[in-house]
Amino acid sequence: MGYSLRRYAPGQADKLARFVVPIASRTYAKWVDDDSARLWADAEHGAAAWGERLDDPATHVLVYERADASIAACAFVRLRADSAYLGGLYVEDVGCGLGRGLLDERLRIGRAAGALTATMLIRETNTPARVLATKAGFEAIDQDPCGRLSTVPRLVYTK
Repeated sequence: MGYSLRRYAPGQADKLARFVVPIASRTYAKWVDDDSARLWADAEHGAAAWGERLDDPATHVLVYERADASIAACAFVRLRADSAYLGGLYVEDVGCGLGRGLLDERLRIGRAAGALTATMLIRETNTPARVLATKAGFEAIDQDPCGRLSTVPRLVYTK
C-alpha cells in the first residue's frame, strides 16, 4: 500500500481528531476506566487540541495518508528555541515503517530549524515506541513530572 506524507494545516483538526481520539481512548483504557480514557483522549486529542497545534506556526503536524486520503499515522513536532518536542505519534497501519518515517521527518524538521536536542515522552508500557526511540539514538533520561494520566509514568527520552 502506498502512503503520502503530508503536513496538515488549520482546518484539518476534525479529521485528525476522528483518527486519533479512538486510538487514544483504546490505549488509555488499558490503565483507567473507559469514561476517563475517553474524556482524556477528547481533551488531549480532540478537534480543539489539534486546532491549537495546527494554528501554532512552531508546530508541524505530519500525517501519512493512504491512497483514499484516510489517515494511516500522524505525529507532531513543536519547535522551541533550540529544541524540538516530538509528540503524539499514532499509527494505525502498524509494521509499515510509518512510525519510523514520522520520527525521521520530525528530526529533519528540527535540525533544519536549528534544534540541538529532541525530546519525547513515552509511557513505560509502550514497548514499540521505546524500541523505536532507542533504535533512533534516543536515551531515557528521566521520568515525566506531569501528572496527566499518571497511572502509567512516562519516560523522558532525549537525543
